[in-house]
Amino acid sequence: MASRIRALLTRIARSYVLFVVIGVVVGLALAPVAWNATSSEGTVAVVPVAGTIDGGTSAGVSSMLQQARADPDVKAVVLLVNSGGGGAAASEEMYLQTKRTAQEMPLITSVDAAAASGAYYTIAPSDHIYAKPASTVGSVGV
Repeated sequence: MASRIRALLTRIARSYVLFVVIGVVVGLALAPVAWNATSSEGTVAVVPVAGTIDGGTSAGVSSMLQQARADPDVKAVVLLVNSGGGGAAASEEMYLQTKRTAQEMPLITSVDAAAASGAYYTIAPSDHIYAKPASTVGSVGV
C-alpha cells in the first residue's frame, strides 16, 4: 500500500514538473508577442470624476484635462465618472474643459454608478459614453 502511494505521488510530482516546464517554454515563446502587444504609439490619460462636484473637484479635473491636452504623448482621454453632480459653476468649468479636450483628441466616458446633473453636463462633449445597465445617467438640475 505504501509503495502504491509513493508511486502515485512520484507520478503526480513528475506530471507537475512537466506542466511547469511546458508553461515556462510556452511563456518564453510568447513573451516577444506580448512585449510587442504592449508597445504603443501614445498614452491614454484616465481622469476620475467622483463625488460631489465643487470647486476642488473642478480644479482637479480641469488641471488633469489641461495636462492631458498639453502632453504630446497623450492621444486620448477616458473620464471615469461616478458623481451625482454638484455646484453649477464648478460643473460648467468642467464642461468647458471637457469640450476643449474633445476638440483636440478623442474623449471617452465610462459611467460607474451615476453621472447625474453637473456630472452629466460635464460628460456631454464626450465622443462616446459607456454606462452600466444600472447606472443613473441624466440631468437633474443642469
